[in-house]
Amino acid sequence: MAVARLAAGGVTSRQVAAEVGVEASVVRNRKRQLPHEPVPEDDPVTPDKPGKGNDGAADPDASDLDGLIAERDRVRAGLERIRREKREAGIELAILKGALELAGIRAGRRPGQPGQ
Repeated sequence: MAVARLAAGGVTSRQVAAEVGVEASVVRNRKRQLPHEPVPEDDPVTPDKPGKGNDGAADPDASDLDGLIAERDRVRAGLERIRREKREAGIELAILKGALELAGIRAGRRPGQPGQ
């Protein structure tokens, strides 16, 4: 969805990459993989542009849009959870490496056997 915003215009690949948490080159490569179909100017579902005739009447595509927004929010929450778990795993790994260093255990050595 972020790449679609980039394709629609108004944001840079760096901005999208910062939002998603990847490098800008990844976003640019994903954009190149999108089908090259022009987006009409009167497209009612373009980012940061309200649909035409927004008079408060029920829009038949509103439920689809609400569903997409809910899915986007779920994906963002999942992404944040994964990022948090990654940070915690990195901290745990650093602690374990420090413990190994303090114990004098190196790869290929057995504790308590000098000279190895």
